[in-house]
Amino acid sequence: MKKLVLLILAVFILHGCGTQPKSTPSQALPNISTEPYQPYAPPVSQSQGIDDNTSLKGTPITQAIPTERIIYFDFDQSEIRFNDRLVLEQHAAYLASNPQASVRLEGHADERGSREYNLALGERRALAAKRVLNILGIDNYRVSTLSYGEEMPLEYGHSEVSWQRNRRVEIVYP
Repeated sequence: MKKLVLLILAVFILHGCGTQPKSTPSQALPNISTEPYQPYAPPVSQSQGIDDNTSLKGTPITQAIPTERIIYFDFDQSEIRFNDRLVLEQHAAYLASNPQASVRLEGHADERGSREYNLALGERRALAAKRVLNILGIDNYRVSTLSYGEEMPLEYGHSEVSWQRNRRVEIVYP
């Protein structure tokens, strides 16, 4: 008899755990947008004379500067690689949404080659990155170039790992 009571009690407990309460409309999950992230600005009435691209303080809402600010190159090359083009596209989007911003592209080379050759190679790399930004719609006067050649290495050393890190263009916002 005790076993039958325990079995019935267990059935009631398990049945009770399996039921879900009905959700009310206030508990429903909000719709999730598939739109790209945009900086949040609280709604402002049009009577205040502020447009959709301006914050409450009257300053423009701008996109953040991309965090990836170095593109790398193969040995003795100045061609932009595919992944690095994506980095430049992010910077072009930032510059397009911030018309007052400008950028400096600093070209670098590893220690192999003469000083003069590496200065020229750093300049070719910076100019290649500038051409990509120009193609993406950024005006020429907003992008300056500078070559350091081998003079400012990221990593000191005489190995392929060091040389790879030093073959680069740094994207600098003054």
